Amino acid sequence: MSNRTSGMPLPTTPTTATPYTLSRSNHTTARAAQATTSNGTSVFNTNGNYIRVAGNFTNNNGSTTFANVGTTGTLEFNGTAAQTYSQGASVLTLNNVLMNHTGTGVTLLTNMVSGTSGVVTLTNGRIITAANEVHVTNTATGACTNGNTNSFVAGNLRRSLSGAAAAYNFP
Repeated sequence: MSNRTSGMPLPTTPTTATPYTLSRSNHTTARAAQATTSNGTSVFNTNGNYIRVAGNFTNNNGSTTFANVGTTGTLEFNGTAAQTYSQGASVLTLNNVLMNHTGTGVTLLTNMVSGTSGVVTLTNGRIITAANEVHVTNTATGACTNGNTNSFVAGNLRRSLSGAAAAYNFP
């Protein structure tokens, strides 16, 4: 697989040294030190692919500037140092979110929303919400994994419920 986007090579090993503005097509995985949409006209359409971010995720304007279409798109946070997440000026609905972070955690600068078919998987690392929240809109009981002592939501977690009697995880 070529590790390129818009003719610009991406690092094969994620690093937080250099920010990249990404534009993806025809590949299954992108790795980036930073993921940034810097203005209202820079659009990052992942076409439902897998994105690994080792640095900060900064989006300009919600779903207008970041499109993770389909039900298979995943945004993985896999940094080793502190990371931040910002959805931008409007709501960004993500499909799947995977926490695989070995540093101090990912701090939300805005809310993080997982879509109606998405899953939040807590493998390693904390999501630190401060005054913001992680909102899991998928009503399935497994839409947010149990997490563990190393991986959980430190702060506000909102779950959408189906209305039927069921057990929901609030890690």
